[in-house]
Amino acid sequence: MASPGRRRASDRERYRERKEGGWCVRNGCDNEAIPGEVFCDYHKELDEERRAKNIAEGKCRCGNPVVEGRSRCQVCLVYHATYSRERYQANKETEKNASKARYNERKAAGLCVRCGKLAVPGKTQCEYHADRQAEREARRRESNASL
Repeated sequence: MASPGRRRASDRERYRERKEGGWCVRNGCDNEAIPGEVFCDYHKELDEERRAKNIAEGKCRCGNPVVEGRSRCQVCLVYHATYSRERYQANKETEKNASKARYNERKAAGLCVRCGKLAVPGKTQCEYHADRQAEREARRRESNASL
């Protein structure tokens, strides 16, 4: 029997090969994956049903008990925090450039730079976001005045 580390490596390799080939990554499934996804229709629906059942039962999406006051278990909380941090670091420059481009496009089109709705004439934000910004600035001025 192969060692656990070696088995995991071969599992990762099989996953990668099936994903790149456009096949469902579930072991033993011979269906093509949904374009842009890793599962076929059947396994995607099965996975969604399992997750919905777990959540309805008050469990984490993976089926483990949730951490009190949270919607995920400790393992998933740690994994997703780490994954989010790594993904953020990997995509920081790309996201920064995309955000600047989106801001400039919306501003040029007369749209709110935050949500894309029609901006107040002569402003860069819609009425809702302009009001929220004014409230934030008033609170900031108030707290700075007390210093």
